[in-house]
Amino acid sequence: MARERQQPVVLFIHGFGSNASCWAPLLALLRGDPKVSSLYEFATWEYPTKWIELNLLGRIPELQEVGRALHDELDSPHYRDREVTLVGHSQGGLVIQAYFAFVLKKAEGKKLANIRQAILLATPCAGSTTARGLRMLFSTFFRNPQETTLRVLNSEVAEIRECVRERVVGATRDSEKAWRVPIHAFCGLEDGIVPEASARGVFDSVRSVNGTHSSIIRPPHREDGRYRELVELLLDPGGHSHRFEVERYENVIRVEPRIPPGSIRTRSEKNPREVRFDNYATLTRRVRFAPVNRCRDPFTINYDTRKEGYVVGHPSPGQPNEASSSERGRSDDTGRFYRFDFTPADREEYSVEVEIYHGFGAGECDVHFHPGLYQSRIRWLTYELDLSAYLAAGFTIAPVPACHVQSRDIEHSDLCRLRKGGQVWPLVAGTPAGVFRWEMSEVQHGVVDLVWDVHPPATTA
Repeated sequence: MARERQQPVVLFIHGFGSNASCWAPLLALLRGDPKVSSLYEFATWEYPTKWIELNLLGRIPELQEVGRALHDELDSPHYRDREVTLVGHSQGGLVIQAYFAFVLKKAEGKKLANIRQAILLATPCAGSTTARGLRMLFSTFFRNPQETTLRVLNSEVAEIRECVRERVVGATRDSEKAWRVPIHAFCGLEDGIVPEASARGVFDSVRSVNGTHSSIIRPPHREDGRYRELVELLLDPGGHSHRFEVERYENVIRVEPRIPPGSIRTRSEKNPREVRFDNYATLTRRVRFAPVNRCRDPFTINYDTRKEGYVVGHPSPGQPNEASSSERGRSDDTGRFYRFDFTPADREEYSVEVEIYHGFGAGECDVHFHPGLYQSRIRWLTYELDLSAYLAAGFTIAPVPACHVQSRDIEHSDLCRLRKGGQVWPLVAGTPAGVFRWEMSEVQHGVVDLVWDVHPPATTA
């Protein structure tokens, strides 16, 4: 669940035979751009890389060793609880992929939870044939394990690439052995070192921009396409083909009393009988997807009520329900739940209104939601509880309604109602009387539980 976090970081990783200074022109543009610099901290990471190691006591580390070193860096206190975007140029992109493969093969996928996305610039995912003869001549006299990973059909890179293809790009859910990190590959249209086919690799988000292998990371100004494409991903991060990027998810529940005519409405010191009252509610849920969303899996909005209740669902006009016929039939037969499935389109907003009859009687004034079950990134999540109709009918609301947040995912069961160990979320100030609102940002996991109580007016028989 969302919490206060440090400023996100963009970490730049250089290529073969280079160092952090290669990023200086690009960093100068980024740090001077208020719309980006206000959102991120920018940092570089260096690793040992050179053409030749002349020191007889020295050595050049292998690609997988560098990937493990990047793991150690990102697992340090400085990065551990921060959202990180990884940007790698040339071999730096292979280092990022080696890091992913190392973490997932160790079955530690949760360590990738803070990696917002990876951006690979001119990365030789399938090798490079440029200067192959010269490189091999050097390797005859000076062994360089990093140079071998730049060769076509290198087995070490092929193993890393297959792991990333299956467990990152093709992942459909997050687990210890797979994690849905969005990866974007950039190809230089004038790159004579890494051809487009190699830079594309196994990725399904690919952008072609002007530039050679070196100039792709040196845009001359902020209007240059290379800069604009990169900044677009920083301003609107994400875009995994199996993870929804939700811009805003709003939930508004309005509950009102419906006391049948002729009901006993007596509660006094002489006759302190509790009044039983009926109720009716509407739950309106609206979801809008971010422009970067590329996920076209079915998205589900549903609601289940307790056995005493009855629900009727209404999707917004013109939006057909893609739920299976068996699910729709079960909903019609029982009347206790409603499910709306749809395939999101670009920049569309989807909404459902559910009428809930007899769902919130005495002792049952609570409702819980499972944002973690969406397997999504929800950038802005809001809940609004409208009890103003009770105030208008003379009821009192006490204590103040509360929003309990569990940070971990819990399957839908009675455990949802225990509300132990959860955080009490603060109310948004300034709402009208009887209306209570909570807002959260960057939500991926957890359970949200709204709890309230209402008391009928005390009248004398």
